[in-house]
Amino acid sequence: MNIFRSLFSVAMCSLLMSFSVHAVKNNEVSAKSRRNCWNYEERIKGDYDYSDTYSQLAQEVADGREIMTPAEEVAVFNGMGKLCLDAEQYDEALKHLNEALIAWYGIIDGQSSTSQWVSIHIHFALLYQKCNKWKKAESYFLSALQKQVSVYGLNHKITARLLAHLGALNSKFGRYEEALAFFNRALAFQKNHFTDIHPETANTLHNLGYCYHELGDLKNAQIFLKRALLAKQELSSKVGSRLYAPNHVDLKPTILALSVANVHLRKWEEAGHYLRMFNSQLKKEGSMPTDQSCQLAQIIAKKGTFIRKTRISKKYSDAVGLFSLDEVIVWF
Repeated sequence: MNIFRSLFSVAMCSLLMSFSVHAVKNNEVSAKSRRNCWNYEERIKGDYDYSDTYSQLAQEVADGREIMTPAEEVAVFNGMGKLCLDAEQYDEALKHLNEALIAWYGIIDGQSSTSQWVSIHIHFALLYQKCNKWKKAESYFLSALQKQVSVYGLNHKITARLLAHLGALNSKFGRYEEALAFFNRALAFQKNHFTDIHPETANTLHNLGYCYHELGDLKNAQIFLKRALLAKQELSSKVGSRLYAPNHVDLKPTILALSVANVHLRKWEEAGHYLRMFNSQLKKEGSMPTDQSCQLAQIIAKKGTFIRKTRISKKYSDAVGLFSLDEVIVWF
């Protein structure tokens, strides 16, 4: 009888130790998953290896899905969706964002779950924007803004970011007055969190300049474009840090916009100065002058006679609008 009791005790001890080891392993997986998935945004601020980062997150799901909390699932799938979005894997991005949204409904955690919901909807909006589904993108941005403001209020950097996105969408639709209102509100809130020397503020300054230009207010266009250029020049010296990745700081759209604005003001020397700066930036990148810059060079060289002689002022105006939308409005 004592022998059986001893054997039973040994078996129970072994079983408990097995459970303990398994629990520790699960906790380690969960801790790893929590640490990595919550910090995925830190990993994608600068240059990153898409396949490597995506594989790490996918492995975390495979290793720990059964013991991950809904909040961890949301963060991982939202992260995978953003990585696929950046890599232009749009079908995969849609799949993972939908998985993140499904997991979100398992969270009941006040503001924490709200921030995740807003993040997912921003990524949905960016996805539809990249797929040229502008109305759907606008709908998701507006939903995210409404939820964001209802919980965190207006004076928040995410609120400012959403206002800037909506300004850019209104610019895309040619609604420049509405775009100005969104950009001005975004800038007011950005000033509470950033200086001009920040990618988001610099982009908003640029986009304000672009909208004023399209509305014919060339004085304000120059003011904001010059502020944007100064900010971006300062930022360009910080490229490579964790905060400022190369794609955050592109001087070319702002320089080109300033050249166009000076053409319209008939300030030929300044227009030529900015055009040379633009071509210099292209040369640094190993790129050739664009069709638009070549056309501007002809106009500047002939001090506008190119427009009058060939009677293509309307065509030139359309060309400015086209490349302004594609290259000058800065999406972020």
